[in-house]
Amino acid sequence: MVSDTSQNIMRFDQLERHNLKVGYFSPFDALLLKRLIFDLANEIDFIVVEEGIEHVITDVLMNDLDCAIVMDDYGFNQNFSAMGLGTQALHTDRMVIGVSERLPFSDTITIDQLKNQPIIYYSNEESTYLKKAFTASLGTKLTSLSIQRVDSFEQMQMKVALGQALSFYPRQLISVYDQPDSHIRYLPLKDAMHQEFSFNLLYRNDNLNPALKQLIRHAQQSKKPTDEQLIKPV
Repeated sequence: MVSDTSQNIMRFDQLERHNLKVGYFSPFDALLLKRLIFDLANEIDFIVVEEGIEHVITDVLMNDLDCAIVMDDYGFNQNFSAMGLGTQALHTDRMVIGVSERLPFSDTITIDQLKNQPIIYYSNEESTYLKKAFTASLGTKLTSLSIQRVDSFEQMQMKVALGQALSFYPRQLISVYDQPDSHIRYLPLKDAMHQEFSFNLLYRNDNLNPALKQLIRHAQQSKKPTDEQLIKPV
């Protein structure tokens, strides 16, 4: 009985080594995640979940997820290393503002113009991470900004297209989802202090899952795609 139990534990351990639980929080990091894990899909059994960004960070800390893709270095910097977490940069980008073709904006948007328009962002769960990051990125206190969450990416795109709200997007990655008939223009924000940011793979430094180690090595060794390979021009 002891021998059988020992063998069962060993088989269970072997199965666990090839399982990897991964989280993401938006369509944009989902795109990066899909590209990252596609080449490893036959070797690792992936369990992929979509959660709010605070949720995925907590789940990584609690070992409910092996890793997650998160947005960082935007407005404020999360001190992940102090939490015992490691990061691997996957993609850098710059935020732009989505506006309806109906609205009479020029080729840029000023911070003052933001005050006159409602601003929305997508998160499938209650989350203020993007709201806080966007506000902090402007480099000034704008308590008058109206920034609200919507729980559907399609709803966000519809509201922006109809001129009912503005939103903010990764300049490079939004081109993957944008359609010629979307009626949305993506414009740079003028005089904003800090609109660059990164998408990072986040994981616990003490996580010994061999599948995670393999994923991290793959992320480190993968040749960074050029803009032309990753996206179409905006």
